[in-house]
Amino acid sequence: MNYKPTQIKLNLKKINLQIHPVIQPAFSCWQLFRNEITDPLPYPQTDKYYLPYIKLIKSEKKHTYYYFESFNYVAKAKLELFEEQPCFIYEQNMVNIKILAWREVLMLAFQRDINHWKFFNAIKKILKEDELLLRLLLHSETTNIDDYCQFAKINKASYEYDQKSHKSYDAQSDTPQLPSKDIWNKLN
Repeated sequence: MNYKPTQIKLNLKKINLQIHPVIQPAFSCWQLFRNEITDPLPYPQTDKYYLPYIKLIKSEKKHTYYYFESFNYVAKAKLELFEEQPCFIYEQNMVNIKILAWREVLMLAFQRDINHWKFFNAIKKILKEDELLLRLLLHSETTNIDDYCQFAKINKASYEYDQKSHKSYDAQSDTPQLPSKDIWNKLN
């Protein structure tokens, strides 16, 4: 398998750009917890050669590409529809795709006003079957609260405050609900 990407410029008006199906849970989690990011420095006046690259995987469907990271930039690029968007086309490697997607989700731990308790519990619930991936991303041997707090650079008291201040906290069900597949399909 050739892991060297192909560099290409694509017209986003003429292709079908979709989130990779394997990372739908990561993308849903990202959408649920991200702050509405308004980029104060838009790209429209930027020379097309200086735009950030989007990493893509070619689908078996004609004119269809999957993206698996840079969620915010891709959303903006789809709206602004640059004439030519620089892209790297990669061979499909499920392990790397999942790592890059979940890495982007975990970066939300560093944004302002995130409820760390809700966020970490949602990630643990989604990655219950893939705890090794979560441990890899947290740079930890376990996936406990202390490891998350160390990763997010917060103290445990802040985490516990988020837990106690969460109004919809229910002692029976301590995990927030993610959007259903129907809502996901509407968002995509």
